[in-house]
Amino acid sequence: MKLDPRIIRTRRLIDDAFEALYRTKRVKDITVNDITATAGINRATFYKHYQDKFDLFDSYLEARFTTLLQRHIEEDARLDEDTFYSLIYASILFVCEWHGERYSVPEQSDIIVETRVQHVIFEKIMDWIEPNYRKGPCQVGTEVSATAVSWAIFGVARRVAEQNASVPIDDVSAELVRMLSGGLWHTLYSYHMQART
Repeated sequence: MKLDPRIIRTRRLIDDAFEALYRTKRVKDITVNDITATAGINRATFYKHYQDKFDLFDSYLEARFTTLLQRHIEEDARLDEDTFYSLIYASILFVCEWHGERYSVPEQSDIIVETRVQHVIFEKIMDWIEPNYRKGPCQVGTEVSATAVSWAIFGVARRVAEQNASVPIDDVSAELVRMLSGGLWHTLYSYHMQART
């Protein structure tokens, strides 16, 4: 279903306004009034698109991370060690860049960032290993595996970002692929192969 161009335009106004404000303020300090004034819209229009500023923030995070993932992983890519490496690399890159951008404006809503980034990683893995999971229940094992791997990836990304490590992201990504290529990797890959048959 194609969105009405007016809806797309209004969302872009809201998103751009939020991004401009977020460059200099913490989420807790940004109000819906700030967003609507910057976007040149009224509050009713804002609430037609988002429940509140946290819903907007969540959408903003997901869109930025998803855009970065799309630059590193083709939409129809299948799960293999190369795409797995690309997922890890892009995730670490995103978290490091995010941490670097926000360093001058300490953020108390890091839990929102963590939850959204981990969830996008989880969904990408689930799309590979259980393509129909969004339509209904799936095997418990697939969700447990995807959850464990997504938190492992996010945890390493956060650690690298916090340490401001000089270790190249590609080296960290390759090491994490190597570490996860044991039991968890084989579990993920076996679910992926079952989903393809």
